[in-house]
Amino acid sequence: MSCDHRPPCPDAAAPDASAAVALAYRPEQGWTLLCNGSIQFDDTGACLPDGRTVAPQDRIRDACERAA
Repeated sequence: MSCDHRPPCPDAAAPDASAAVALAYRPEQGWTLLCNGSIQFDDTGACLPDGRTVAPQDRIRDACERAA
């Protein structure tokens, strides 16, 4: 995908990929299509343009592991 935004949206593989502009938002289905071609899900998972997936983050589990 080509981004025409200024400044350009972060690449789908970038750490801040979720900061890209939303092109389509479907809250009733729980997903957002971003300018960088990734689909971000409300559970924090994602599908990247190259077909890879990103597992949802379990924030509560992660916080508990850090506190232990």
